[in-house]
Amino acid sequence: MQALNIGATIRLDFTPVTSWDEYHDAFVAAFGLPAFYGRNGHALLDCLSSLRDADTGMCRVVVAPGEVVLVQVDGLAAMPRELRESFIMTLELLSERCAAREQSSPIVLVII
Repeated sequence: MQALNIGATIRLDFTPVTSWDEYHDAFVAAFGLPAFYGRNGHALLDCLSSLRDADTGMCRVVVAPGEVVLVQVDGLAAMPRELRESFIMTLELLSERCAAREQSSPIVLVII
């Protein structure tokens, strides 16, 4: 097994999340998404796909190629099912997008 090269560690707090607005607020706070972030699934996927590309300005959190962002996720189990499923789908789509580019996902989760 290859060791993880952790470039950044952040906390994604879903504890207070009960609505779509709060869901997107959590990502804005954790990843430092830009003011023009579209607050929808496609925009979120685009931002997360840019975690290794500082030139895009899509995330305040940026790691180098080969590094990962270690994301501590709090409150996932307490979130409404629809939001929890959206989070999982976003991670799956991010992994697929990275695989198509022959890259590994830039995110590693620790679920609390």
